[in-house]
Amino acid sequence: MEDRPREQGETAIHVWLITGIAALSAVPVVYAVLRAYSALITGEAAPLSVGPSAHIAMFWRVNLSVYVGVACAPLMFRVIREDAGRAVRWAERGVYAAGAVIALQGLLLP
Repeated sequence: MEDRPREQGETAIHVWLITGIAALSAVPVVYAVLRAYSALITGEAAPLSVGPSAHIAMFWRVNLSVYVGVACAPLMFRVIREDAGRAVRWAERGVYAAGAVIALQGLLLP
């Protein structure tokens, strides 16, 4: 495969992949922050103790977290196109942060 210059508007696949990883890793972090606020500040019941309904707070937290992840994707895309090496390092840290937040939420929150 030969190296050829990219045409205007053409983006390498690694930029799209890193953007997807960064956006996906933002979702559990936002969810955990919202869940911690609900549990510690407002005293909301654990999501598993409430019957399934579109009105439970877990439904809204998940949707808001996905929205924030998708909304941040264009900014992440722009940053990644500017300096992919630095963005990969930050995306890797984001994945580790998401894993840590999920573990802490499972251990500390009901």
